Amino acid sequence: MISRTFFALGALLVVSACGGGKPKEPTSPDVKGVVAPTPTGKIPKCKYLDAAACEEACHDRAYEACTTLGRMYENGKGVGRDPSHAAALYKQACDGKETAGCVEYGWMLAHGKGIDKNEKLAVELWDKACTAGSVFGCAHLGEANEYGFGGLERNPTKAVELYKKACDGGDTWGCTHLGAMYEYGRGGVTEDLSKAFSLYKEGCDKSSAYSCTHLGAMYEWGKGTAKDEGKALELYKKACDEGHGHACGYLGGIYEWGKGVPVDFAKAKSLYEEGCTEKWGDACGKLGNMYHVGRGVEKDEKKAAEYYKQGCDERARLPCVHLARLYEEGKGGLTRNDGLALDLYQKACDERDSLACVHLGYVYEFGRLGLVKNEKKALGLYKFACEHHSPVGCFEAGKMIKFAKGEPKDAKEAAKY
Repeated sequence: MISRTFFALGALLVVSACGGGKPKEPTSPDVKGVVAPTPTGKIPKCKYLDAAACEEACHDRAYEACTTLGRMYENGKGVGRDPSHAAALYKQACDGKETAGCVEYGWMLAHGKGIDKNEKLAVELWDKACTAGSVFGCAHLGEANEYGFGGLERNPTKAVELYKKACDGGDTWGCTHLGAMYEYGRGGVTEDLSKAFSLYKEGCDKSSAYSCTHLGAMYEWGKGTAKDEGKALELYKKACDEGHGHACGYLGGIYEWGKGVPVDFAKAKSLYEEGCTEKWGDACGKLGNMYHVGRGVEKDEKKAAEYYKQGCDERARLPCVHLARLYEEGKGGLTRNDGLALDLYQKACDERDSLACVHLGYVYEFGRLGLVKNEKKALGLYKFACEHHSPVGCFEAGKMIKFAKGEPKDAKEAAKY
């Protein structure tokens, strides 16, 4: 079962998470309908991958079975992958006031999987589920607060509170997101790689593919643990095989750069495509990179821009940075737009993306995108990027200090950077 589906047993209870009857109808006209359930006697037990039993149980108003069947269709496990049918099954479960179904339906709405995107309705469903006691719902509500979508203002501190609540309730999705906050020092918590590693491992030990993916990344880069690319490959492959888009994207990177395996651009491209299809923005961004520089594919900046935009729309920071560069340069079939480029750099830097902060530093150092030159501001951005593991940020900070730009000349301080 994919990682997003692991949560505390309490999240499976049938409670009035959706409240007030049926949720608002989605705008998409092409969601496949689900046959109205009618009692047929004894309801069969529904287990993941047993499509026939789950179909019959869902037909008999066992709404947990509708949710389970929806996951199977969403991930193509035991049945053909069909996001539209999955969305309809989740909606049927939610209409039956099955909490997990409401949360899953919200996920499909938030990402536009098999249905038109409707972030506002997704947040409403998660909020009701969380209020009703679903830690699974709280974890997703935390995401909405962290990234500021569905009508919410960005509130990373609130997100940490919700992630902690979900994690304390046994939800691995919440624990993994909490781990990410510790890994990158967001939401008012101090960066703590050991804590992040512990949270990821705990989730992975409970068979959460999402947790295993993040744990794999720690092994790949040697963060919070000794570097072990073989272990990373093993964890990514396991999670990708379970249908986790994040893992497929990371696994693609292993093959693109030949980390412990022969370089295989075709395999990397295929894995990025799978991850992007599963709405993981960074996989879209990596696919965009391949087209941007012609790595393993024919160079195509227009196609690169399309993938960067798709990744950025999924709230992945790095694709937004690359998209901003194209807007700044007027490339990839895009009309130059200084205001949009600046906004994308700023938002990604606010999310502690070090590359975005470096580019924003360039903007202030040289007075680009309509801004007045501000070397002190630029130096601060380079230093921030350096503190967040950007070698380029360190180099640019040292260079400015060496030439007395932004602060007095200090050869010893420059050499340190």
